[in-house]
Amino acid sequence: MDPAIEAMRQGQAVIVVDDKDRENEGDVVLAAAQVTAELTALMARYTSGPICVGVDGPILDRLDLPHLSAGPSPTNTSLP
Repeated sequence: MDPAIEAMRQGQAVIVVDDKDRENEGDVVLAAAQVTAELTALMARYTSGPICVGVDGPILDRLDLPHLSAGPSPTNTSLP
């Protein structure tokens, strides 16, 4: 993990792969403070699924943004 954390500190994206018995997928992960238009375009063009960002509850409330789903999925994530 240390090389991945250092890469994110330097503004690079890393791919995190989960267990084959879970979702069996990879996620592009990067530090929000390091996001660029180029990295966002890369994710939009070459990956599938939503581009997600962690946001504190009070900000979501202020913006009136709901959770992406009403409950956990079969893989125990908050996405359908």
